[in-house]
Amino acid sequence: MVQVAIINQSTVVSDTDGSTITSALNLMTPKFCSDWSLALTTCVYIPKGKTTTIPLKIFLMDTADQPDALAYHEEINDIPYGKAFAKTVLLDNGVMLYSSNPNIPTFAQAVCHELFEMLIDPYCNMWAMLADGNTQYAYEVCDPVESNPVTVQVQTGTITSKNFILKKTTPVYTKVGLSDWVLPKWFDTQATRGPFNHNNTLTSPLTIDRNGYVISLSGGTSNTVFGESVSLAKQTAIKAKSRVARHAK
Repeated sequence: MVQVAIINQSTVVSDTDGSTITSALNLMTPKFCSDWSLALTTCVYIPKGKTTTIPLKIFLMDTADQPDALAYHEEINDIPYGKAFAKTVLLDNGVMLYSSNPNIPTFAQAVCHELFEMLIDPYCNMWAMLADGNTQYAYEVCDPVESNPVTVQVQTGTITSKNFILKKTTPVYTKVGLSDWVLPKWFDTQATRGPFNHNNTLTSPLTIDRNGYVISLSGGTSNTVFGESVSLAKQTAIKAKSRVARHAK
């Protein structure tokens, strides 16, 4: 079994929230791994001030160390890792765990985004060739369905009530908004039937949801293709990133 450490180094992510995000990831990661025929992966929460020997890591941090980045994954000394920036997400009108408005990003979603993409393309060097034989799309499985929420419910406590005869314990659940992802068939230019992503919103291969994007490569030149609803501000932020050096959400 593959383990990924979720390491809390943020001043705004409580250990409770960090643990809840990790539990939410563990509810959804088995499905993701099954879809992509990956070894079963488990996330292990590492509280504030603690360390771990688990080599694969996602760091929960405060403020982006790259301009405009909400999260990214890359490698150091041949070991992939990811970072997600809680203060930056919150300042971008996001929330920590969940919003009923699908247009409001969650920090949990950013963590999930980088986890899934790190598992599929740990070294940010995989590309899929389009039917034109010249253009390639980056193997980043959450970008095309950016902003599509996947909601899970994590049990975070219990409520005990009692009357004269019986005592009843009721579980308490917390909603967490995670990230959608494309399926392997999305990269198959000859595929005629879906689903092409987990939320089943796409109708053909290599297409993009209205808030998604893909990084493309053609003739040695990198470009970014955006969905119809991606704001100019977000386009500017995404274009500023180089996938070869660093992939940023």
